[in-house]
Amino acid sequence: MEVKPACRILKRPRPAQVVLAVFLEELANPVRPLRRGLGRGQPSLHFRAKIVEGLHSIRLKSSFAEKPQMLAQRKHANMGGVPQFFPAILIFRALRMLARMDVLDQDRSANPANVTESISGVYPLGFRVKNWIFCIVSLFALAGCGTQESKPFPNAPSIKRLDGSTLTAAEIDATVTRLMATAKVTGTGLAILNDGKIVYLKTYGFRDRKKALQLAPDSVMSAASFSKVAFAYMVMQLVQEGVLDLDKPVYQYLPKPLPEYGDYRDLAGDDRYKKITSRMLLDHTAGFPNWRWFEDDHKLHIHFDPGSRFAYSGEGIMLLQLVIETVTHKPLEDLMQARVFQPLGMTRTSMVSHLRFESNSANGYDEQESSLGPQRRLQAQAAGSMKTTPADFARFMQAVLQSQGLREETKDLMLGPQIAILSKHEFPTLSAETTDENKSIRLSYGLAWGLYWTPYGKAFFKEGHDEGWRNYTVCFDDAKIGIVIMTNSSNGESIYKELLETLLKNTYTPIEWEGFTPYNSPH
Repeated sequence: MEVKPACRILKRPRPAQVVLAVFLEELANPVRPLRRGLGRGQPSLHFRAKIVEGLHSIRLKSSFAEKPQMLAQRKHANMGGVPQFFPAILIFRALRMLARMDVLDQDRSANPANVTESISGVYPLGFRVKNWIFCIVSLFALAGCGTQESKPFPNAPSIKRLDGSTLTAAEIDATVTRLMATAKVTGTGLAILNDGKIVYLKTYGFRDRKKALQLAPDSVMSAASFSKVAFAYMVMQLVQEGVLDLDKPVYQYLPKPLPEYGDYRDLAGDDRYKKITSRMLLDHTAGFPNWRWFEDDHKLHIHFDPGSRFAYSGEGIMLLQLVIETVTHKPLEDLMQARVFQPLGMTRTSMVSHLRFESNSANGYDEQESSLGPQRRLQAQAAGSMKTTPADFARFMQAVLQSQGLREETKDLMLGPQIAILSKHEFPTLSAETTDENKSIRLSYGLAWGLYWTPYGKAFFKEGHDEGWRNYTVCFDDAKIGIVIMTNSSNGESIYKELLETLLKNTYTPIEWEGFTPYNSPH
């Protein structure tokens, strides 16, 4: 493919040319720790080299020269340091999709048997046409969208805690604002559930500190690993419909051996992948690292016999996404919208970024409260790309408590213990250090959810952790009491302990195992 004209254009960059450079960088990037690979539609290395040559001509640092960890941080922050013209981002998303389709068409001509194989997974060409058209439609149809005003939630004058005591709205506000100021947490979204329903929903602080823009219940934030439990909720619907068998080896759902997929070629020669089931991927016992780029060689390895122990893994969730897209012949975003977001009224939630989110989207902030900008994701990833709001995710947790969309027995399966946790810490995930400290609360993992037991019954919880974003939720199934905490700050975890103990009277959280260091800790 001839790219010299594009390279010449880039020798004297203007804003539009910078956008083109971002598109080319997206296409050229061979290491995608936060995105699925291009698969069969992946451009040749020669084509990539030509693109990189063009990038260097305008002094834009190519992703080839970066370590995967650095790339991950840049993608989480400001789209690699390039000016954040989001309409242009949608344009290059469409262009990239079109370019991939062109490559696939060439491959299809050479090998008609590959017609049904997708570029990012296994869904057909028609879905990519749909995605491309959607990008263009989104750009023009939504270009005039203004800021969405959030209506105040009718908060209860007081909330009920686990021990039966109550806390007034004024006491909640005082606790949250004090902790945020002390711990330097830029913005916090808070929801409290009583009797399985949202009774308190409020946001504090800023979504944009420099512009003094207040965080609102409908402000779009990064869900981070909250994505995993929303994905699991959809997967469990497929389980109860008989579409997916939790104990069937996942390779049997795929049309070709797993190592023949570009993202899983590293597993060639290790037949243990044939033991991995959907249950193991959901309860984090497949043997994978959290992410392959944490490995010394940046390759994917199976570290222990699948099913034998717990080791949290985003890689496992991404493999299950491949399986789900295969068996349903639908892309993840479509599945999540149809099965979770739309039925639950989560109107400002998506697995990818949208232009309509831009007018009320929060920035992330680091430990020094420096802005990292909004996190934008252009590709749906079950492990962490979800964009949501405090109000929307509170609706999701309410739905889980009320078993909406799942039969009671399916919900019980999802929230039932699958593997006891004996590790000293959740991270690093592959540490061999063990402890008996959490046996008293029966710390374990269900299907995508952490579990522990207290005098108030079973608790199910999930964390969300990304640079500039810290989220936490826990609900007590018997008491029907729960909380959602979403922050746009890397300091957010430091206030979890006191929030949980004050607002819920929950003193049983495995704080040390989860790695949450309180703001007032001497360490």
